[in-house]
Amino acid sequence: MYEAIGLEKFLRKVLYVNSLLVLVLVTSLLEWLPNTSLFRVVPVSVLLMTATVSFLGQTALFPKACRLPLIWKIFPDIDGSYDVEIASNWSLIQAREEGRSLQTERDVGNQLFKKNGTLTVTARLFSINIRLEMDDRYSTSDTVVCCLKKDGGGPRPVMSYIYKARVLQPQTSDGGHHFGAARIEIPNQRRIDMLEGIYWTDRNWHLARNTAGRIVLRRRKNPRKGAQR
Repeated sequence: MYEAIGLEKFLRKVLYVNSLLVLVLVTSLLEWLPNTSLFRVVPVSVLLMTATVSFLGQTALFPKACRLPLIWKIFPDIDGSYDVEIASNWSLIQAREEGRSLQTERDVGNQLFKKNGTLTVTARLFSINIRLEMDDRYSTSDTVVCCLKKDGGGPRPVMSYIYKARVLQPQTSDGGHHFGAARIEIPNQRRIDMLEGIYWTDRNWHLARNTAGRIVLRRRKNPRKGAQR
């Protein structure tokens, strides 16, 4: 029945209950509470493991744990800041609207509308949050929902997420905000330096102007504060 309140909320409630049990156990061991049979039957090892996972999973220690041998095969190391290059089909949409002829399909890559920005991934055991800021301050976006799982039973996990973008400097063809989604493949590497995928938006879909394109993420060696169409 956890689906009724959402998996993340359910797991958090379980962690809260287990944390309370750990507190009760500790106070019992210190003889702050009566040494009843209830406290004696509580599995110490399970409670301590839950407390450890709770502490590691929802703190900045979790990304460090993801870099350890064997652990990275289960939880890939994606937390951090990335330089982003987005190659959008917006220029092709403009050309179509203006009646300009498009080049051959082979040359489409050279015609794409390219922008750069900064993407920050905050990865924890029960959540992944993504924030994107464009260098030209055109827009910013934040995660609505994100999941990381193997695609169709394949060997590599895929990160899929939906985001909401706020347009800070809207043009005449823009709205104040739009929604989008992205699908990014995670390489089977202990140290991930680059991620690639595709994205698409509902931007002015009723006017057939919704955009899509490629997104490339390169991990920053020395993260700095930074900045979608």
